[in-house]
Amino acid sequence: MGLFDFFKNKKTNSDNSIDKNKFDDNEIVNLVKEIESVQFKEFWYGSNLLEKATQFKDERITRALTMRHYFLENKKAGSCYVLRHTIKTLEAPYFNTLWDMLQSGDTDQSNAASFILSEIGGLWTFQKAINLLRNKGQETYQYLVPCIINLIARYYEIQHEAEPTMQVMDVKTEQLETVAMKSFAPDIYERTMQDRKLSNELFKFTTPDRIDEMILLLKKVPSEFFQDIDREKLYNAIDNLKVKTT
Repeated sequence: MGLFDFFKNKKTNSDNSIDKNKFDDNEIVNLVKEIESVQFKEFWYGSNLLEKATQFKDERITRALTMRHYFLENKKAGSCYVLRHTIKTLEAPYFNTLWDMLQSGDTDQSNAASFILSEIGGLWTFQKAINLLRNKGQETYQYLVPCIINLIARYYEIQHEAEPTMQVMDVKTEQLETVAMKSFAPDIYERTMQDRKLSNELFKFTTPDRIDEMILLLKKVPSEFFQDIDREKLYNAIDNLKVKTT
């Protein structure tokens, strides 16, 4: 079930960091070109390219990573997790570049940023969304409302995460069976749990008054921006997050 259907290894040793002063503008431009042109396998775990990208902050790098992520079909694939972790390393918790992209007026940029903000932005996405609902008009609703819907669904997805499983083929019966990942493939299990940790760590809970404000602001948004979403179910889901704050 998709999230919308719900409502219907960063390095820390400074000795290993690259001196940012050694990079001139041409080197950043070349790094962006490389990000834009390489095959998706270059975004796998342990990627030297992405490790290099995390060594300094430049919005051009964030934009390139975000758009590569957007055009990868399977958002649950390892390469997408690694791209999101890299963007989080560069931009968290405020994700200023992604918010600029969301409000850019470019459909692909807006959709790309909206998804990532809802997947990893957590509390900071919730708070920023409130600010935009207060101050922005209909030109923002098209991208902001889906971001909020996916964000709330992510809160519930995190609460209901089960122990990871995987499917394997029984060589005798040639039938697929579901097995516990922890015992069958402990290395993949550890990687999966690390992905969850990095993806979920900004999903703190806000105050009841902020939750009430979010609901009131959403009620002012025209129905056309919710498409086939059950608005009352969405409001109840947001309101029920209060339970977790007490």
